[in-house]
Amino acid sequence: MTNSPEGQSMDPLIEAEVLKFEISKKMVMGKISWIQKQFPIITDIVKDIEMGERIGDKELQETADNLSKIENEISSIYERIIPPTDLGR
Repeated sequence: MTNSPEGQSMDPLIEAEVLKFEISKKMVMGKISWIQKQFPIITDIVKDIEMGERIGDKELQETADNLSKIENEISSIYERIIPPTDLGR
């Protein structure tokens, strides 16, 4: 057992839950950071398309793949924040 902020011993189960939460929080923050880095790249490609520039198939496929990854990461974050239930899914 470790000490809580108040100086009292913390129950090992509570301590484990706190640790799980902290790890989950760091994972979510890492995913959010990765998602944020993708937006400028995707925005540039969208601007190029809007301006009528020819975009290569490879670049379009990479953009589609990144959008799919972003969708998966957002879904993963959502499930960490609000776990799926038998009723909800």
